[in-house]
Formats: sequence, structure tokens, C-alpha cells
Amino acid sequence: MKYTLDMLKNDMPPLFCERLDKIFLPQHRDNCFHSFYETKPTFFRVNTLLSKMELVLQKIKDEQIHFEIFPEYDNVFYVRPEFRDQLTHSQTFMNKLIYIQNLSSMLPVFALNPKPNEEILDISAAPGSKTLQMASLM
Repeated sequence: MKYTLDMLKNDMPPLFCERLDKIFLPQHRDNCFHSFYETKPTFFRVNTLLSKMELVLQKIKDEQIHFEIFPEYDNVFYVRPEFRDQLTHSQTFMNKLIYIQNLSSMLPVFALNPKPNEEILDISAAPGSKTLQMASLM
């Protein structure tokens, strides 16, 4: 279903809509509102603190979950929307061998590029996704 801009705005708090109206140029505002209703891929990374990447990726393949590699970063993968439920109910996910995380949440850690033996104070909000990601890179 294609939502009209008025329908989208009626679903959202008025103050939020007003703020978006101020932030986005008119030619980008409609795309912003529509993006809230788009079905998006589900991003995940391998929990290399618990297993090796090759083993985990093979397990995902064995569970017949079609995933793709996000080319810009190591250890970032995604599934199309039709595979999300299969991924979130997989043994690989249940055994914490993968961590589902928004790409936008992974990017700060890649920008930080933590190295072994560095000390980093993570004052980001819970639940600790970025901290675990940093630990796996360190």
C-alpha cells in the first residue's frame, strides 16, 4: 500500500512532524516520511567473541537463510525482509552467534576503529551493542 503524506503524518506525533518539516528541505521531506513505512533489510554481524566467522556463516547457509554481504565493511551482513523471521528464529541467532543490529548503530564503531589494548569509555545508550562490537574488534 502506498501511503499519502497526510496518512503518514496522521500516524506520527504532531511535534515530531513539525520538527521533520524544519529539518528537511521540502524536496526531501516526503521521502523521509515514506521511509518510516518502507520494509528494510535486517542487518547483522557475527559474534566473533563466541565463534569464528566462517563457521557461523556456514551455519546460516545450512539453515537455508539467504544473506548478503554488505560490501563496505567487514562482518556486516543483511537479509532481505522476507528472511527476517527465519533469521530471528534460527539456531544461529538463538545461540547468540549473530547479533542483529541496525547498520546506523554499527557505523560509529567502524569510524572509531578500535584496536587491541586500547581503553575506550562507551557512554552510548543501552543495550551495549556498540560495546560488544568494539570488544570483538579489539
